[in-house]
Amino acid sequence: MLNKGKSALEAEKRREYPAIYEIKLAEAQKSLSKGLKDIQVAISNLELDGQIQALDVEEARENAEKAQALYSGGFSSEENLVMARIDLSVEETAAEKIEYDVLSQKIGLIRYYASAIEL
Repeated sequence: MLNKGKSALEAEKRREYPAIYEIKLAEAQKSLSKGLKDIQVAISNLELDGQIQALDVEEARENAEKAQALYSGGFSSEENLVMARIDLSVEETAAEKIEYDVLSQKIGLIRYYASAIEL
């Protein structure tokens, strides 16, 4: 009697496992698809941030050049020149960070594609 119950349980498992694995696979694919979309949105947002930051860098560069011209002409203090150069450096560093973040997200995207291939 115990063997019949065990055999029946094993038979039921064999019938149900394909459906269970199909559900698990569908959930994994759905999760993967959402992850891909999230990364693609993050990359798009970062690229827009990068474009805005490029404008900020250009403005800071122009301000530093003006500060240099004013300082060279004796119309501004060295402190103003140094502050303008610091502002330019800060903006350039922020632009580099955005570039790094974009690359980091793209690496994440590659990893997601690689895991999708494994499925």
